[in-house]
Amino acid sequence: MARIQQALDEIAVQAAARAAAQTARQDTVDSYRSRQQHAAATSGPAPTGGRPKGVDPVAAAKARWEKERTRQQTRIDDWHTRRAATGGKQDGPAPTPVDQYCRVAAANLLRLHTLTTA
Repeated sequence: MARIQQALDEIAVQAAARAAAQTARQDTVDSYRSRQQHAAATSGPAPTGGRPKGVDPVAAAKARWEKERTRQQTRIDDWHTRRAATGGKQDGPAPTPVDQYCRVAAANLLRLHTLTTA
């Protein structure tokens, strides 16, 4: 009878450890998503390191694509604002259109790739 109780106790401890590990993984995923959303909203730096397990790769790729589009559109808008402020005399060429910019195009390719492989 004592051996059975000991085995049941071990099973309960293992189940608690698995639940704690799952909670820790979910906290990591939630933290990553939060940092990713904050970076997209503020045009700040993206989260560093690899994508944690549990993060949807399609959603992550879409968020990166949207962030790069927003960043390039902000550059274009700033350029037009400076050009208007200087009376049309702006140094340098106009920024690359949003969808033609290399980072936006690369993020779009990654997004399309994850959509087809998901």
